[in-house]
Amino acid sequence: MDRANLVNKDATISPGILSPDHIQILEKHLHNNDFIGHQIIKILDYSPFLREIIRKFPDFFKDVLDKGAENTTEALLKTLKQQDVFDLKFEELQALLRIVRQKISLSIAFGDIVDQWSVQKVTTYLSFFADIVLYKATNYLLYQFHLARRIILPHPGDPSRESGLIVLAAGKLGAEELNYSSDVDLLFFYDEQKILVSDHYALKKTLNDFVHQFVKLIQDSTEDGYVFRVDLRLRPDSGATPVIMSIGSAMHYYTTVGQNWERAVMIRARQVAGDPVSGAAFFDYLKSYIWRKNLDFETIKDIQSVKRQIQSQRVIVKDDLFDYHLKLGHGGIREIEFFIQTQQLIYGGRNLSLQTRSTLKGLEKLARHGLITTTACDQLSEAYIFYRFLEHRLQMKEDQQTHSLPKTTEEMEAFAGFCGFENADLLIEKLKTHISIVQKNYAELFADAPLLSASGNLVFTGIEDDPDTIESLKKMGFTAPSDISNTIRGWHHGRYRCLKNLSARQYLTELVPVILEELSKTAHPQNAFIQFDRFISLIPYGFQLFSLLYHNPEILTSLARLLGAGPDLSEWLGHNPNLLENLLNPHFLKLLKIDQRKLTENLSLAADYEEALLLCRRWLKNHKFYAGVHSLFFYSSLQEIHKFLTKTTDLLLKTIVHMVQKDFEDKYGQIPQTSFAILALGNYGARQMAANSDLDLIMIFDSPSVDMKSNGKTTLYVQEYYTKLTQRLLNALMAQSNEGRLYEIDMRLRPHGLQGSIAISFEFFKSYYMEKAWIPEVMSLTRSRVVFSTHSLGEKISNQVTEILSLCRLPSVLIKEITGMNEKIHQEHLVSSAFDLKYSRGGIVDIEFLCQYLILRYSHEQPNILRSSTFDALLALKDQGIIPGTHYEALYQAYYLMQGLKNYFAYTLGDTDKMISSELYERVASNYFFDSIKSKGMEFHQSFLSETAEEALMMLYKTTLDIINYYYSNPST
Repeated sequence: MDRANLVNKDATISPGILSPDHIQILEKHLHNNDFIGHQIIKILDYSPFLREIIRKFPDFFKDVLDKGAENTTEALLKTLKQQDVFDLKFEELQALLRIVRQKISLSIAFGDIVDQWSVQKVTTYLSFFADIVLYKATNYLLYQFHLARRIILPHPGDPSRESGLIVLAAGKLGAEELNYSSDVDLLFFYDEQKILVSDHYALKKTLNDFVHQFVKLIQDSTEDGYVFRVDLRLRPDSGATPVIMSIGSAMHYYTTVGQNWERAVMIRARQVAGDPVSGAAFFDYLKSYIWRKNLDFETIKDIQSVKRQIQSQRVIVKDDLFDYHLKLGHGGIREIEFFIQTQQLIYGGRNLSLQTRSTLKGLEKLARHGLITTTACDQLSEAYIFYRFLEHRLQMKEDQQTHSLPKTTEEMEAFAGFCGFENADLLIEKLKTHISIVQKNYAELFADAPLLSASGNLVFTGIEDDPDTIESLKKMGFTAPSDISNTIRGWHHGRYRCLKNLSARQYLTELVPVILEELSKTAHPQNAFIQFDRFISLIPYGFQLFSLLYHNPEILTSLARLLGAGPDLSEWLGHNPNLLENLLNPHFLKLLKIDQRKLTENLSLAADYEEALLLCRRWLKNHKFYAGVHSLFFYSSLQEIHKFLTKTTDLLLKTIVHMVQKDFEDKYGQIPQTSFAILALGNYGARQMAANSDLDLIMIFDSPSVDMKSNGKTTLYVQEYYTKLTQRLLNALMAQSNEGRLYEIDMRLRPHGLQGSIAISFEFFKSYYMEKAWIPEVMSLTRSRVVFSTHSLGEKISNQVTEILSLCRLPSVLIKEITGMNEKIHQEHLVSSAFDLKYSRGGIVDIEFLCQYLILRYSHEQPNILRSSTFDALLALKDQGIIPGTHYEALYQAYYLMQGLKNYFAYTLGDTDKMISSELYERVASNYFFDSIKSKGMEFHQSFLSETAEEALMMLYKTTLDIINYYYSNPST
């Protein structure tokens, strides 16, 4: 670029920028060389940072003008290199380095702008200065730690020699292409065989303190500014490792979970300080890690994926280029670097000449060996040089590590002038040409390999968030995109057990965009992502999850929906990932079927009683998972799910009873002529089991005499025998383990509640409910059934329950008792919102109470209304003419919807009294309510879907409450 022809001839010094003394210094240069004068004026006008340095160091400014930028720069570097710093105090060295940094910033800026140095010359001088600073800082601190008796140096006069400390530079400093105001990317290692400390047990603390002191010396801002910002995040897995690592740990990391982008980073790494012998040995290892002679297909695909994460050619940059990011923007510096490094990783192991740190030399080598065209080499080299030129000019203004162009027309015009352009349009036109060429070349690299995402950039390599990736994630509906980016980078570091394997991480690279696409389709993408992260954190080592997802994308689709809707299921899936394969089974998706054969097979293999219980827990959780999938995806109706979970419990309960009995009888024997039964109440008794339902049970035994004894090794009277058996059964059902427990058991509905015996005789059961039970206690029997029985006891209990429920009772007494009990429940469970489906007035409890009232009111006349299921009871009450069809339809619709919502939200929200969005309400209501009710030929109240969720529920409660109050207000009805 002929920068001399781009000078603004009208440039003048703005008033007040310089003192009279400074103007006097400039005067002769302004008169003697029009070009130099105008360039100096531009520096003074545009850069407050450089202007301040000129003000602080007028004599040095004069030297730069008189002796030239190159001579003053060389002199500064030589003086610093020869400076003996060992006797300086920490603060004195801080000040020295910062003052030299300010001066060298000025001299290099003049070399760039006034003397028109090449970009390569500018970056070389900046890198050389950094090398000297880092070398001096390392030796100084090693010596100080030696004096403090914390580190033992074999050669105190030459601190780094045989110290075992290694300081590597990566990034632009490693490539000797440092920016004008750049971070320095450093990696600290130590040779555990050589490093000597006075307290071996404090080794890690000593070395961590060393690095922190190093950063303080170089980075901390004082009255003299700073030297360099230090970035330590390129070390292995920086989010989980100390700031300095042993070379053994580093080698293990790179060998086991090192990523291809980390190999690309290490292409440009070099040692800048520390023990040269240890450093050379470590680099011998790194060469074998970076440069691989033989690459398998999957590794090549993974390397290509580093490039394929970025969409470039499809993206059109803004015409004005305001805020364009020279480094990360489409068609920018990063794409040129990726263009080179991905090819170096693939071909560099067999072609040693490609093993270069330099960006421009890398392009030249690729062209020389026919891997890219000469035209591409020239185009990308020219673009890279121009980008770096602009980058330096941006950073000179305020000494900020910025890569973004100005955001306004006025600022862009000023910047264009500082860069030597007549106006901003000329700069923008030239830059857009380069961007377009870089995009084209980048898109043609590995052109046969498809992009990983259709949603824009999804880049999770490196240590920083990619701005375009953050925007892509926002557009996909993720509310905390930076958290997602950070989490995914952690996945690639192999922090989870299922990602320790290289092939798993290679599949992951391909899958991440697809995973995010699927999660973005859920109602709450951010929550779905959190659940997916939780899910994979639980997957055991060895399970080929990502291979399964890669080869069966339909599983991933279902999994995303599942995790997005049912957080509880994600944990169970994580512990039992083999269940995922069921999502491929069409029978699993179409039919809820109890796998009794699997239960029998499992138990036959159990080594003992405890293992048998464990297998029962797993079997039950699997079946609850099936029910959850069918609930969340609406594969089955509410009644089908209730029936499935109820029958599952019936089978398992009988199995557990037989197991417990067998184990119990080994010690206590049997009591002939006695029998045992379990009466279920509540949702279990009503055959309306949900995933989180507890079991309301009453244990009943029958014996000809209370004096009968068992015939085992230890004998027990009948009451004690069945009490102990019941306790053993409760322990089996409720015992907590790593797999959770089978069920929560509630026995408060037994006679006398918690004060009563946990096992009661049939005679006591009969007399209590016939003579002593309160109406609310009798109510519970309306939703009861025998679920286990030996001999004919079950039939006796069923007949007795029918007799108890069929007693004639005064309506007024029933209403008083039932409404009193209902009001007590409402007082004990004060609701905070309409979303408490169970306890809201007009909600589930109220409808069930009304049903129970009507059964007790009319069963002596109409025994056919005795139905344990509330759904069946409502239908029977209608069929027997006790309630009219309109009331039946309204109550049935309301009860169906509430139970359906409650079932669904048990999987999605955990608690059903949380706030429910109108969108979620409508989706569930449409599936659980509208479709099912419409199929029964009933009219659906569309108003329930035309309001917000809360308003719709309030309307529903009012409808049911009006009907309920009608029956309670009219005892004769």
